[in-house]
Amino acid sequence: MRTPRRHDTQSRTAVELASLPGIGDVAALYKLTHRTLRFYEQSGLIAPIRHCGRRCYGPDALRQLDIVVAARRAGFSIREIEEMLWKGQDWATWLGPARLQERIDDLQRRLRDVNDSLRTLRTLLPTLATQKATGV
Repeated sequence: MRTPRRHDTQSRTAVELASLPGIGDVAALYKLTHRTLRFYEQSGLIAPIRHCGRRCYGPDALRQLDIVVAARRAGFSIREIEEMLWKGQDWATWLGPARLQERIDDLQRRLRDVNDSLRTLRTLLPTLATQKATGV
């Protein structure tokens, strides 16, 4: 894990810093836990501004968090996201056409597996209802 980059708080006034969203605001906005945000910070993926013992999320941290959240939802690992961010590349450039297609194929396979599991479970549901009604 990398040490998170720190922002210079000297260029901002205390009023500006106090107006930035805190960890609770950002967690609610992104539907993440405080623990997840702290983990992303410890991993060096985001760098909130520390002011008076409070994490303040400025525009740079929120832009990074947009990328991290979207990449995690797309199935990228923390290490992959870290590599992508530190190289300053977007997903398509970082992956390249072949790896991007592999990622798409993998997600499609996983989606088929989930759909197969759902079909199986849905066929079992009426069976359970019948067993309950007959007392079996």
